[in-house]
Amino acid sequence: MKFNKILLFLLTILWVSAGYCANHHVSANLSPSCIKNKTTSSQKMLNVYFVQNALSGNIKVLNKKRGIYKLTLKQFNPIVVYFSDRPQRIVHAITINRFLRTWKVGNNSLKNNPPNASLSAVTLNAVQGIKTLDLFLALKNPQYNAKKQILTYTAYNLDHSAQIPDAKHFHNVTLFIDSLSFCASCI
Repeated sequence: MKFNKILLFLLTILWVSAGYCANHHVSANLSPSCIKNKTTSSQKMLNVYFVQNALSGNIKVLNKKRGIYKLTLKQFNPIVVYFSDRPQRIVHAITINRFLRTWKVGNNSLKNNPPNASLSAVTLNAVQGIKTLDLFLALKNPQYNAKKQILTYTAYNLDHSAQIPDAKHFHNVTLFIDSLSFCASCI
């Protein structure tokens, strides 16, 4: 129940932010040059979490024994919301292209230290009806096709007790990605 309230809150932020960004210039100081710079001990670090969404998606097995999958998000929203926890409580939006540039930068980048993610979606089945799907993954190798509005990741199953069926189709996808550290003055 508590997770559903948090999910609803984050989805509301995402919906409001996406609508705002569609009508206003998106500007945030989350820049690769900021991440490259070394921080001093006096600078406070800020953990930033990312939220991505798409209308549909699927997941296909690449190597079942090692728990490796290809996650595909279709009709992907090219605006990525990021937020921090207290005490700063920052929320902004950036484009997917900027997010992908940020992915590769720094010694502790998302490329070098793949993030954990929680995928929440809905599956539709004529017999079972609507069901929620929650997967816990580690993400690597993001690829974005702007023309087709498709984002793909190589995904690793973090919940080894849960089986992920091949070619599982889902809808109303939200991907919560944790976390990347930035110096607080860079945001």
